[in-house]
Amino acid sequence: MHCRADELPVPGWRHEIYEREKLTERLSLLHAPAAGSVYGLHLYRDQRQGLFRPAEVEQLLGVAPLLRQAHQAALRIAFPGSDRTAQIERARQALARRVPRLSAREREVCARIACGLSADGIAADLDIAPSTVLTLRKRAYLKLADAGLHGNRLTLARLAAAG
Repeated sequence: MHCRADELPVPGWRHEIYEREKLTERLSLLHAPAAGSVYGLHLYRDQRQGLFRPAEVEQLLGVAPLLRQAHQAALRIAFPGSDRTAQIERARQALARRVPRLSAREREVCARIACGLSADGIAADLDIAPSTVLTLRKRAYLKLADAGLHGNRLTLARLAAAG
């Protein structure tokens, strides 16, 4: 995915990210190393470097498989034996034990939050609308508060890790 700063439709995002940092464009290389996970390697150009030339984009696309392999190797080193599906299942089970008041769907959403998925990633993973994810998250956070726990990503990650 190739995007120039002046093509971004959201003025606030364009200003806060691109204009403030003097970035001119981004080239994103997306890959899915396993079912349910997508990674993006983002390459930026700033005003000193100018825009990517078409030949540079072609060269980067040519080495994209090598970059993907290097990224996957780095992930294996950083997270040995990690499997997103197993990680989510462990988090779901831990949440079921620690916060039994969560509905099954709230638990599914919270398990994925605990594993670092974004609302859009959760929506894609569960085949639901992002707005549904936000509603379920809001309900779950209220139930966590009722249980004396802070409703946030860090709390969920700690609950999931503690088992």
